[in-house]
Amino acid sequence: MSEAQQIRSIENLTKTICKRIEEVRKVKTILDLEHEVDLESFYSPQYVNKAQKRCLVTTIDAIPEKGSIVFRGVAGQGKSVFFRYLAGKAMETGTVLPIFIELRKLVHAETLGELIKNELSILGFSSHRAVLEHLGTHGKLVFFLDAFDEIPQGKQGRTISEIEELVRRYPDSRLFVSSRPNSGVEASSFLRLLEMSYLQSEEYVQLIRKMTDSAADAARIIEGVESSECRIKHLLDTPLMVALLVLRYRIDATIPENEEAFFGDLFDLLLRRHDRSKAGYERPRKSGATDSKLGRFFEGVCFLSLAAQRAEMHRDEVVRFGEKSTMPTIGFERSCKLSIHWEMRLTWEVQTNLLVQ
Repeated sequence: MSEAQQIRSIENLTKTICKRIEEVRKVKTILDLEHEVDLESFYSPQYVNKAQKRCLVTTIDAIPEKGSIVFRGVAGQGKSVFFRYLAGKAMETGTVLPIFIELRKLVHAETLGELIKNELSILGFSSHRAVLEHLGTHGKLVFFLDAFDEIPQGKQGRTISEIEELVRRYPDSRLFVSSRPNSGVEASSFLRLLEMSYLQSEEYVQLIRKMTDSAADAARIIEGVESSECRIKHLLDTPLMVALLVLRYRIDATIPENEEAFFGDLFDLLLRRHDRSKAGYERPRKSGATDSKLGRFFEGVCFLSLAAQRAEMHRDEVVRFGEKSTMPTIGFERSCKLSIHWEMRLTWEVQTNLLVQ
């Protein structure tokens, strides 16, 4: 290959990588499921918790932990957007190659290795093994493995093994995994754990200003939240909760006055709209029940726990409430305790975090 051909090849590769990073930075949100937007238009600085200290993370160098890490957070804390943002910033340095993988795609792919191969091909590398070996062993790769909790259950164990092999094989490169609580990946001895931080103090204000279409609307929402009649400010502790408030205001131009009014729409948002911003992804249902049946099921358990004056209880007690609340019309058989147990485990605890362990 002549020098001119080598230069053109490098230029083409650079353009392909830059285009891919632009694609990674484009997302759909629950506020607009029809159009992609650059995450910079709504992104807010993200903090993580380490040893009782809250640390701002704007680049991978600012992460307060070395090595490979699991970033754990509940639904709506912005884990996916955080990873996409860091991948873009890593590319801007020109010193490492970020590999962004949506683990939900393991629904169709067999292995993590297959997804990595596909991503390298998209980036313009024809010989993926040679690229992995050269860049990985020289500490030039950064793997962003997004949403471990979205991997089909039957593939989670194998995926953990693949992740550990990557960490073992390329110790000088970095690997990050995002996940909701209790996914199982946190238990790996090859990965350290950092918790995503909740929004604090007035941080919700900046998010409202970025999420609204006009400064006037933002001012009205903030004023409503700050008013003495409104008692929901403490609920605005994740980007998703702020988005729910903004979405509600767009629909009826009102601010909910209390927790009951605020949470009235939350089940639908967490169960459906949040995941629909992820193209082609649908969370599995162990019971096969519809969204409306799951909603009535959840309301039944909430009613029984309220009647018993129990906000905290053992899992077996929650399952008993579930058994009492289920009827054939809801979609569960009374005797199907295993189905009830797994629906609460998967849909309420792992997927929507409506139950907290």
